[in-house]
Amino acid sequence: MSRIVNISFPVREDILLSLRETKDEFTKEVLFLSALFFYRKRKLSLGKAAELAGYSRLAFVEKLQRENEDIFDYNAEDMDEIFEDSKILEGIRKEKEQFLDSVKKHRFSLSPDYRFDREELHER
Repeated sequence: MSRIVNISFPVREDILLSLRETKDEFTKEVLFLSALFFYRKRKLSLGKAAELAGYSRLAFVEKLQRENEDIFDYNAEDMDEIFEDSKILEGIRKEKEQFLDSVKKHRFSLSPDYRFDREELHER
């Protein structure tokens, strides 16, 4: 478990009055906005941003929705990379299936008198 570090900074009282927020409300909002900032910059994951803001992951997502913030913010380049990666993964999955099918066919095509010694197999 990580050690907790307290960070403080001065805020003039008239700022809180202008915002009509208490010290606690202001602190909670600053933590949320900081978490949102670092999440948007992809410096924090969704879970870590929620932790910074003092929310559970679900509560953080719900807060993002109430604030009309995008939960996933990908540009066109990011989306192209994601789709390209998914095509690669699909190709790997198909190759794996073909390999496993091939193994199954060969496994059952052995002659009935074929036997192997497990100890001999492990010695190799």
